[in-house]
Order: sequence, then structure tokens, then C-alpha cells
Amino acid sequence: MPVSPGRVPFVAALEPWRAAARRELAGLAPEAGRVLTPAALDGLLAGLDDELGFVAAPSLLDAFRRAPLRRHFTRHTHDDADVFEAALVAGGLDDVAADIPALGVVLDLVVDDWCERAVSFVRRLSRDAPVLRDRFGLRLPVATVRPVIRTTIEVGDEHGPVVVYKDRSVGMDRAFAALVTWLDGLSRDRQLIAVDVVDRGDHGWMRHVPHGPVPDGDDRRAFRIRSGMLVCVAHLLGGGDLHAANIRCDGSHPVVVDAEVLLRPRRAGDEGPGDSAPSVLATGWLPVPGEVDRCGLAAEHFTGMARPWVDVGTDGVRPRPQSATRGRMRPEIVGSWAREADEIATDLCEGFHAAYALVRRHGLPLEVFTDTTPRVLLRTSRAYGDAIERSVTPGYLASTGRREDAFAWVHHDVPPALRDDAEVARRAGQAEQSSMRRIEIPRFHVPADGRTLHHGRETLGLPFAESPLERSARFLGSMGREAEAAQHEAIVDAVRRAASGSLDAVGVRFEALSAGDAPAWGW
Repeated sequence: MPVSPGRVPFVAALEPWRAAARRELAGLAPEAGRVLTPAALDGLLAGLDDELGFVAAPSLLDAFRRAPLRRHFTRHTHDDADVFEAALVAGGLDDVAADIPALGVVLDLVVDDWCERAVSFVRRLSRDAPVLRDRFGLRLPVATVRPVIRTTIEVGDEHGPVVVYKDRSVGMDRAFAALVTWLDGLSRDRQLIAVDVVDRGDHGWMRHVPHGPVPDGDDRRAFRIRSGMLVCVAHLLGGGDLHAANIRCDGSHPVVVDAEVLLRPRRAGDEGPGDSAPSVLATGWLPVPGEVDRCGLAAEHFTGMARPWVDVGTDGVRPRPQSATRGRMRPEIVGSWAREADEIATDLCEGFHAAYALVRRHGLPLEVFTDTTPRVLLRTSRAYGDAIERSVTPGYLASTGRREDAFAWVHHDVPPALRDDAEVARRAGQAEQSSMRRIEIPRFHVPADGRTLHHGRETLGLPFAESPLERSARFLGSMGREAEAAQHEAIVDAVRRAASGSLDAVGVRFEALSAGDAPAWGW
């Protein structure tokens, strides 16, 4: 059998770092043995394996390809991989580290950062145990731990309840859940579902939302109508980032499980006082060029993030091509939209109109967001991720100075939101570099009722012309029949384009709305 049949190449060679992490966790959070079963602790450490593997695997795979006397290049054998990994464990890793000095330094950073987050998780799990028991029925010790991404861990007990831990503020998620509950109270026949959230300030817990295929027939139509309603609300809030990974399909119910970016400030020079809301396409729920597979509408086809390494434990181990998953998903997604484009667009528009009419009549309770801090996306996560991934390749790890080259672009590629404020752009660039050095996607935020940009506890400046709540309130004041019609057209056009332009115009009937329409929104 191969030495490391797991999900990280040559994981046995990384045991010194895993052992150091276990010792540090045991020393700083001795309650870990009380709140986590051995299996749950293994699950937590599997997340460390992934993080260590992200840094080490490119260099180890490069060394494996150049190993003398290597004979096999197939996933059907593991002889050479076994010999290579055994050599690493016996001291060969020191030779790799000698050629790549920064490798050990970055692995140590990964361990330190993981330990800090793991200790916080264990302490919070212990401290919040009464709340988790009373609110979700989760009892300690937890039997399963599954790290999803850096800030998200799924935990479950032996009786079945699963809860999602968020290592960040969940104030936006809590507020959006309150808004969805309010909207559901106005439209009982639609039965919108809000995720159950416990906000603990610097972290939070959510009820796990099951994710599966949307049933056919009336349930599928109901799913799309509800999606249209949530798209409408997100649009009026000025929100975005509602891609497939942030939407769950619970039967015929779409559920937003990450609402961090559902309010956004207005940057200087955009949308003056007389202007109105951007296109509904800005929400991320509808397909746009380059994001067809990741848009929220594709959530029913979303299968989770693929493992970054293929055929681990065999002689054919290699990185997974970034396009592999997208290439497999696109025909299924686009084919579904092509077959049902008329129905999809009509249902989305029906839901959009239903929510739009309710909001015109009752307004939106924006006060639920007053004490929240929406996340600000200065750049796409993909831009940061590509730079971080480049920085841990052997060529960039060859020296500290060379690794800095992977992040240098942030100084000259100024985010659009900061182009009118050079000092804030400079400070934001420094914050971006600092985060990426730690293998971390930078996270910026702004108070919902303020205009100041923050990175962690650091205040970077005042680059925005309107607070997120001011911007959304302006959108609400611009609502009208022409504005709604423009967004219906955007929905129809997005679905048509996703179906490869092979469809006739979708006939959507616009019901007459009340008088007092404002000028149409542009996009």
C-alpha cells in the first residue's frame, strides 16, 4: 500500500509540523480532549494537512518528478511514490528545504496561524456549549469536525445535529436572516427560509443547511420563484457575492449561507446622488461572462470544491488542472438552462416582481443592519488566490525576496474602489501583502452606517462617498415600474446568454404597479 493514501501528497513527510501543532494545541487548549472526540480531532488536523499540503506539495511534487531512477508515471502503481516518501521521512525533506530555504519558514507560519485558529475554535466550542445545546441540540463532545474553508468548520455530535462554525462576525448573516423572516411574514405562501444564526460578536454558529438536487416539477418552479425573491432583496440592498458556494438548495428552498457582502458602500465617482441602482447582475446570482459555473443560479449543480491533488499516493500524483471541474460542470449547467430557459426566466421574474411589490408597499427594515460590518471585496478572491498559489511554487519560494514578487502587483494594480484615494490604496496594498504572506485572503470591511475602510482592527481611511445603508436607502427611493422592468430585462438576457444565445425572447408579463414611479435604473 502507498505510504500516504490520503488527500495530501507525501503527507507523512509533514509529520514534524503536524506533531508540533498537536503539542501546541494540547498545551494551549487542554479542553480539546473534553470537547472533541479522537475522530473529531483527526478531522480538525485534516484541515491542517490541507494547509500544509498547499504550501509543501508543489515543492515535493517537483522533487518527485526529478527523483533519480523514477520509472512510473501512472496512478495504477505506487512503488516510486512509496520510496520517495520514505526517503523524505528518513531525512530527505532536509535536502528539499536546503534547496528552498523559505519552505520551512512558510510551513512554520502555517502551523502558528492554524494553532491560533484551532485554539480559538476549541475554546469557543467549550464556552458556547450551552447555547449550542439549547439552540441546535448539539452536545459535546463533538464526534465530527470538517474544515470547509479557512473561516468555516462543520461540527456534529453522535446524535446527528450538525452546526457550522464561522471564525468571523456573523452579524450580516444574522441581520439578513431577520430580513428574510420579515419578508416571509408578508408573503406566507412563498415560505422563504432563513438560516438560524447565533451571533457571538467575533465569531458565530449557524444551523447546517442540507444541500442536494432540487426536485422536479412544481418544486423546481417554487425554487426559482423563491430565488427571484431573494435576488430582488439582494439587489435592493446593493449586495453581491451570491455565487454558487454561498447558496444552498434545501429541497425547493434556496438558502443564503453567506451574507457578508449583501451591503456595499458607494465608491467616489460612482452613482451620484441622482443616479440609481446597478444591474441585478451585480448580485452574482445570475450568470455573467466568465462566471457561468459559479453564479448562484448554478447552486443546484454545485458539487463542492474539488481536491487540488489528483491520484494522491500513486506514482501519477499531480495537481488537478484548474479547468477540470469547470469543464465537467459547464455542459450540465448550460444544458439545463438551454432546455428550460423560458421557464427559468419567467419564474425568476415572477419571484422578483413578488418581492419588489412587497418592498414598494412596506419598505425594507434596514435598521436590522445598523450594527453590522459588511465585507468589502476590493478584488476577487480568485486574484488573491492565484497570487498566493504562485507564491508557494518552488521558483518563488527559492528566496524571500523572490516570493515578494508574487505579491508586488498590489502596489500598481489599484482596486477601482480606491483609485481616488492614493493613501488608502497604499495602506490597503500593504494590508493585502501582509495577509497573502500568511497564505490568507485579505478581508476588508466597513460599518454599515459608516464610510471608513478597515482591515482587521486597522483603520485604513475614508475612501467611500456613501455608507452601505445610505446607498441601499437611495436604491429604495428610486423604485418604480420602469426600474423593475429594466431588471426583468437583465434577468431574461442573462438566462438567454447562458443558454448560448439559442433562445427566442422570453415572454414575461409585467403587472401594473402603483403610481409614482421613479426614473429607470441603469446598469
